[in-house]
Amino acid sequence: MTFHLTIFKIDCKIYMMLKMAGKAVFKSGSKGFILRHLLLIGEMQKAIVFIKQAKEELKKVSWPSREQTIRYTLIVIAVSLVVAAFLGFLDLFFSTLIDKFIFE
Repeated sequence: MTFHLTIFKIDCKIYMMLKMAGKAVFKSGSKGFILRHLLLIGEMQKAIVFIKQAKEELKKVSWPSREQTIRYTLIVIAVSLVVAAFLGFLDLFFSTLIDKFIFE
C-alpha cells in the first residue's frame, strides 16, 4: 500500500519520463508490466484530482432554496402546457384547413 501512495506523489517530470520509458519497454517482460501499472496509476491520479476539484467547485455553487425550486418548476410546467395547447390548436387548425379545402 505504501508503494501505491508514493507513486501518487510523483511529480510531472518523473511521470513523463516513466511514460516515455514505458512506451519503449512495454514489450520487455515484467519491467513493461510495472511501467504500465505506474502509468495506469498516474491516469487514475488525474481522475481523482478532477473529481476532488469538481467536488470543491460544487461547494461554491449558490443553490436555489426549496421555494425557488418549486416556483421555477411550476413556471416550467405552466409554460410547457401553454406551448402544448398552442401547438395543439395550430395542428387542429391546419388539419381542418387541409381537410376542408384539399380533400373535399
